[in-house]
Amino acid sequence: MSETSFDEIFTTYYPSPSPARAVAALETQARADPGWLDRGQRSLEIYFFSVIARRYPPILRDYEALFDRQPSRYILDVLAETDDDGTRRFITARLNEDRFRGFHHQMRAIVNGSARPRLDPLSHPAHDALDLDLLWAEFLVTGETTSVERIIDVLEWPDLVRQRVESSLRLPKSVRSVGMFLPWLGRSRLSVSDGVVRFLGIQVDGERRVVETPEDLDCRFWAPSGSSGERTWGLVSPLLSKRQRAKVATKAAARWSVGANAVQHEPVLQACEAASSTRDGRAQLALLEISAYARLSRGHRSEAASWATRYLELSPNNDDVRRLLDRATSADLPAPTQEEG
Repeated sequence: MSETSFDEIFTTYYPSPSPARAVAALETQARADPGWLDRGQRSLEIYFFSVIARRYPPILRDYEALFDRQPSRYILDVLAETDDDGTRRFITARLNEDRFRGFHHQMRAIVNGSARPRLDPLSHPAHDALDLDLLWAEFLVTGETTSVERIIDVLEWPDLVRQRVESSLRLPKSVRSVGMFLPWLGRSRLSVSDGVVRFLGIQVDGERRVVETPEDLDCRFWAPSGSSGERTWGLVSPLLSKRQRAKVATKAAARWSVGANAVQHEPVLQACEAASSTRDGRAQLALLEISAYARLSRGHRSEAASWATRYLELSPNNDDVRRLLDRATSADLPAPTQEEG
């Protein structure tokens, strides 16, 4: 099942919470579940339905009734995720029925409390893209911004590209020179050439051997395959290990998703604006830019100008934010489109 199908499930239910719609969506997904669905996508869908039940407990009886007439492992996984005493009694009453024989092992696990650990993205810091998806599902059902704050936390992760560039700058010149004669992979992991640094537009203090560009370089350079930024990311990605590249991708996904949802959902935008006063450094810059862009997208030009001005006080050389400020202060210029943001 694709991510688009999850979007379809969500839009069927939100923003008008309707038990009938949610149960109908669950029935559709249970019928379509082939059993080998991508684990992350399946977990996201199951968590989504369980959060609905947590938010609107009476719907659990509808979920149970659906399992009664359409037994499936998918629905059982949703029921297991809710961890409800009434559901355990419901399942216990059906353990001896032959029509549920193929599900007895899973049903007993739920009754005995030995089913798989429940998904609980609010109980720990976000680690990967699935955590981000679960946190967004939490927000989209409940409207509570605690999950948004957890996603904003990801913006404070270490800037791995910056670390690699600075560690290269601090190498003795002789080591950097030797590194340039190594095969490409070894060279890229040992040192970053001055030409690549200049091409990428990274501002460097040569004497202190530190990167002066104030923005997060991970979010600046990461790009998905096939995008316009793929070539630039191709220069950067060899600097990092596979695990580091995954961390960069997760941080970039957090940055993009917070920005996109700030445009669509006022509580997300308010959370970003509030967090911009409590976060610092690169995370603060990201939140100021998100706030400026989202306000301008909503037609709030004076507020957008205020957020952009605050940004430029911290990073005066950011041309994108300066253009955003120009749009906000010129009545003749339209607000940016979603693609431009």
